[in-house]
Amino acid sequence: MTSFKGANFSLELPDDTVDASSYCFCFPDLGTMPPNLTVTSQQFDDKSSLEEFTESRTAPMRDSLDEFEVVSEQRYQRDNWDYIISIVQWTAGSVVTRQKRLFIHVAKPANKIYSLVATDLAENAEKSEPTIDGIIRSFQPDSG
Repeated sequence: MTSFKGANFSLELPDDTVDASSYCFCFPDLGTMPPNLTVTSQQFDDKSSLEEFTESRTAPMRDSLDEFEVVSEQRYQRDNWDYIISIVQWTAGSVVTRQKRLFIHVAKPANKIYSLVATDLAENAEKSEPTIDGIIRSFQPDSG
């Protein structure tokens, strides 16, 4: 058995369990709707590229949300990371929702994909983005 410790809990899991953790953080003082940041991780499927992974997260949104658009999308590299930062938004009624999405492939040592997705109202972006950007810049994957 393997011990896992989360933020406020712990578990004993079978040794062959795959960690596909997901965390959600809310920031209530940054706008009229509390923005949130969701962080997930999973093993990377070497059969696809980082662009294909990003598209697999974009396509369902494009297909189901009205007035969905990719505002920007850029690929970068840092150390042994490849990553894509994209900004998407969509309209529901008179509300425009915006996401800043960071998809990071860390090849070594774990060959994982980390997704950091910040969601907020587009009208709040000017106020919340500096905080979200600082959090994103602080991201460090486990080294082992």
